[in-house]
Parts: sequence; C-alpha cells; structure tokens
Amino acid sequence: MIHPIFHLILSYLFIGLIATHLANTKVVAATSKKRWTKVGIYVLITFSLVLSILYFPSFFLLLSLLIIGLGLKEILHLQKLDGAIFKTTFGQISVVVYLIVASLFLSFIFQFKDKPDYLLYWFVLVFTFDSFSQLSGQLFGKQPLFPKTSPNKTVGGLIGGLLFALGTALLIHNWIDTTRLHSLLLGFLISMASLIGDYMASFYKRKYAVKDFNELIPAHGGILDRFDSFIFSGAVLGLLSVFLITT
Repeated sequence: MIHPIFHLILSYLFIGLIATHLANTKVVAATSKKRWTKVGIYVLITFSLVLSILYFPSFFLLLSLLIIGLGLKEILHLQKLDGAIFKTTFGQISVVVYLIVASLFLSFIFQFKDKPDYLLYWFVLVFTFDSFSQLSGQLFGKQPLFPKTSPNKTVGGLIGGLLFALGTALLIHNWIDTTRLHSLLLGFLISMASLIGDYMASFYKRKYAVKDFNELIPAHGGILDRFDSFIFSGAVLGLLSVFLITT
C-alpha cells in the first residue's frame, strides 16, 4: 500500500509547479532558470529523504549525520575565510550553539528512526511550511520580514506558509494518532522553529558578509541553506521529547 505522504507531496508539487510558473512571469530569464533548478533539486531531495525514512531508516540516520557534519564544515569554513576559526566570541558561541542544536536534532532522529510516521509527520510539515512560504513570497510577498538579515523573506510568505502548514497538520493528525488541536499546535511549533532555523542561518551568513555558504547544492546555497529549517525544528522536537520523558 502506498503511503499517503506520496499523494500529499505530489498534490503539493502540482500546486507548486503552477505557482512557480506564475511567479516566473514577473522575473527575468536568469532568475526563472534558477528557480526551476531549485525546484527540481528540492523535489529530488524530498523524495530521496522520504524513501529513506520509510524503507531505509538506518540510511536516513547516516544521512542526518552527514548533513550535520557538512553543516559544521560550512560554519567553520566561513570563520576560516574571515581569518581564523574561533577567532571571535561570536564564532565560538556559534559553534557551541550549532553542536547543541545538532545533538538535539540527532537525538530526535535516533529516537524515532523506527517510527517512520512520526518522522514523516515532522518532515512533511517542514516541507510544506518551507515550500509554501517561498512560493507565497514570490507571488504575494511585498513587506520584508527581516529586511537586513533575510530580505527575501516576506510577511506574505510567512502567512502563506503558515496557513498551508496548519492545514496540513489538521489533515495528517492521524499519522501520529493525535487530536486535531494537538496537531495544530505542533504544526505551529514546527513552523515557527523552521522560521527561526532559517533566520539563524541567514544571520550567521550576514555576519560574515556572504550570500551563500557554498555552491554544493546548485541554487540552494549550501547544506545549511537547504536543511536549516529541518535541523532546528527537529532539535526543538528533540528537546520537547527529552522534556516530556524526564517530567
């Protein structure tokens, strides 16, 4: 039996393709090409991770470790470009914060690696918020959300992404056998955590005066640019699960 996540992602992909086409009518050819490249790679990454969560949980855990490791390398690389690793207090604190967040994220993945529906629930909400925030921003975004740190993030994008994420949370509440209200609250928490993770990565880049971490993933700006929302939201859920276990 096909897992319902595939029906959901394909439906959202169809909406996303239409939205991308409409948004690209307002931009130059180079920007349009970059957006389509970004969409294509994002779809490939999404299906690869979903398949690994469902059928190869140990491999997904290894992928998570690889993402964390490459993310740390990107953080240290920007510090090295600035002169030296750990040269500033900001650089030192950044590494410590990242390692704490990464540890919580990995604890979350490890805890639920044999419960694919829980991981898919989290994954699809981050995917939905992330995707539709960007699409809504391209179509309707006018007022910047963080003008200095992340000028491409808009209030319209936030509203669109949040509405889709909350709607999805209501739709998939039975994946983790919870109430609609509980799922709605989780959807809001995951969405806000995703936004904060994105902001933190953007803030770090601005401190080192770069637009992207690197070009490892074409049109995505690096590992952390692609996975910052997943890492931080997973860390928040990891912290929440630790708190619930110990209380």
